[in-house]
Amino acid sequence: MREMSGGKSRFPDRGDIVIIDLKPARGHEQGGNPRPVLVLSPYEYNVRSGLCLVVPFTSQKKGYPFEVDCEKYSMKTSGVVLADAIGNIDWRARNARFIEQADEDLINEVMSKLLTLLD
Repeated sequence: MREMSGGKSRFPDRGDIVIIDLKPARGHEQGGNPRPVLVLSPYEYNVRSGLCLVVPFTSQKKGYPFEVDCEKYSMKTSGVVLADAIGNIDWRARNARFIEQADEDLINEVMSKLLTLLD
């Protein structure tokens, strides 16, 4: 998350791992309070729209093809990223709080899996 002038406001950036409240979840959506998510959308979009595209982390490894395991990356956030569970959230309303910056290789792996869904 970047600080704006004056250092008061923080805005999420691509690759940030933030904690948010994903309630209420519907159907097969990932929910939970709070839950870490990986921000995929760029800083400029997040600032202008007040929204950001995210994919959730979960501790439940099931071996699905769109899971990205975080164990091989040196980060404090653990579990798997669900690359096919993309959501567009209001990061202010969900009180996004920065945890850490994701490893660049993790971001690339998530984006690669996501792009296979969109081709």
